[in-house]
Amino acid sequence: MSPPQRKEDDARTQRILELEDHDRRKSIDSKEFTGNIYVIGQSGSSIAKIGYSTDIHKRHKGLQSSHPHLLELLWHTSGDRKLEYALHEKFKKLRVRGEWYDFGDLDPVKSAKKAVKQIRAAATQTRTGSAATTTQDSSES
Repeated sequence: MSPPQRKEDDARTQRILELEDHDRRKSIDSKEFTGNIYVIGQSGSSIAKIGYSTDIHKRHKGLQSSHPHLLELLWHTSGDRKLEYALHEKFKKLRVRGEWYDFGDLDPVKSAKKAVKQIRAAATQTRTGSAATTTQDSSES
């Protein structure tokens, strides 16, 4: 690929990522849709994609059709776009491009599982902490 073609491809990719980010933020702010959070990548590789889909098998097939190496659905859990966004924020320093991350010496699946557990625990603590504060505030009135 020539430098002008690469620059054009990078600009096109950046625009797609901006549109996806806009759509993701819009869906987070509006009605939540529950589906699956997934980790897809090559078995044994440190590079993996973290994403959201309501049909992970269809998503896997779609990703595979445009990827030269065999991709595997490494792990998935139920979740929504908020969880996907939180994971992307958690791993943003590892981002290679788009939703693809290089975990280096870390196992992508173990890292994603641990992060999901932490995010869910923080969300639960926030909800119960908010409920306790609300109860305490109303009893003081």
